[in-house]
Amino acid sequence: MTTIIDRSIIRRNALEVRDGLSPEAREIGSLSISEHILNQPKVERSNYVFMYLSFRSEVDTWMLAQELLDKGIRLCIPMISGPGEMEARRITDLRSDVELGPMGISSPLASTERVDPRLIDLVLAPGLLFDHKGIRIGYGGGYYDRFLKNVRDQIEIWGLCYDEQVTNKSIEKNPWERAVTALVTPSGFIRISA
Repeated sequence: MTTIIDRSIIRRNALEVRDGLSPEAREIGSLSISEHILNQPKVERSNYVFMYLSFRSEVDTWMLAQELLDKGIRLCIPMISGPGEMEARRITDLRSDVELGPMGISSPLASTERVDPRLIDLVLAPGLLFDHKGIRIGYGGGYYDRFLKNVRDQIEIWGLCYDEQVTNKSIEKNPWERAVTALVTPSGFIRISA
């Protein structure tokens, strides 16, 4: 039997666990996660891939982003467009299309092309904690929840996380949230069954 856990209590604890991983463990874990992603046929079949550029102790996505660009995959990253709102912007070069944005998070330049969220086939999402039903706990700002309201129903949403960020307890789902369709951890690619 699983136990429902409260977000407000676990958000801080989950961040402490992730921050507590050694730099070596995060680096090795991030490389494994990137490899698992690149081995999925869905990646190369996607019209657009939407992903975050990592910040602090998040799964490192910078090398993955470069590999996707090198493969000619159309890549877009989030740009904060208002309070609690973000939009997708296409980037073609990590050096010339990206700058340090709000809250110290890397962001696309204002001159980059805005991408209609309905054109995105794959979202690679960060999170602090995920359960085995794909429910995600983020930082509490609701940016991804609002953004995902604008994508197509059949989109793939993969949560990127270290093994320590997956709980066997159930996280209560809020009505406005969308579960991820898969988890990608250093241990492998985990498809979430509907």
